[in-house]
Amino acid sequence: MAMMCLRDHYARFPLRSDHQSTPDGFIQERRPTCPQSLARVPVLLPTPPSDVRAQLDLWFERLGFRPKVTAEFEDSALLKTFGAGGMGVFPAAVLVEDELIARYQVRRVGLCEDVEERFFLIGAERKIKHPMVQRLMSQTHV
Repeated sequence: MAMMCLRDHYARFPLRSDHQSTPDGFIQERRPTCPQSLARVPVLLPTPPSDVRAQLDLWFERLGFRPKVTAEFEDSALLKTFGAGGMGVFPAAVLVEDELIARYQVRRVGLCEDVEERFFLIGAERKIKHPMVQRLMSQTHV
């Protein structure tokens, strides 16, 4: 899992008091204090009943801080849309990072170590025709 932020809004979320006002300066200055610096920026999160939220809450607790939660979302697409709109930093699966960067012009702010999003595939084996699903099914344990 990674934390993402809208590329054009880095100056809005200074993570260190001595950061430069450019996006590249934000990224360079952010690294030494991230993820603790996430306590000072608006954070968008999934709602508490979700598995990812539980893992993120434990991750924040292990790091010894509480994020500044601006909004909570049940719908991950809505969470990404608000994040892409510059409302705050948001978690996203590393698996879809390239798609998010291309589609929403966001950038990774940091990694959420040991936080994983689980995906489940349920279907009748005889009806699976999509090549990607067939490949996933061949790699999983049933």
